[in-house]
Amino acid sequence: MNKGRIYFNHSPKPTIGVEAELFTISKDSLDLCPIAEDLGCRKELIQLGDIVENNQAPYQRQIMQYNKDNEFSDIIMSAINDLEKGMVAVL
Repeated sequence: MNKGRIYFNHSPKPTIGVEAELFTISKDSLDLCPIAEDLGCRKELIQLGDIVENNQAPYQRQIMQYNKDNEFSDIIMSAINDLEKGMVAVL
């Protein structure tokens, strides 16, 4: 093993989709280690995976909203409503 290189273990059954987990490299084994639980962000990462898998990123919702009536004010109101509900919406 060359120092300074990162090696990844092969998965015999690769999956399709987004991994809803945050990883870092173990300094001892150089393996990937899940740390989302330690950071307290597992729920948020799962929500990100859902957004990507359902093609519902904020910009996509904004485009669909604009295409309905060509009005930016509806997009802004939608973002405000999302923020009030506790969702992260990017303007």
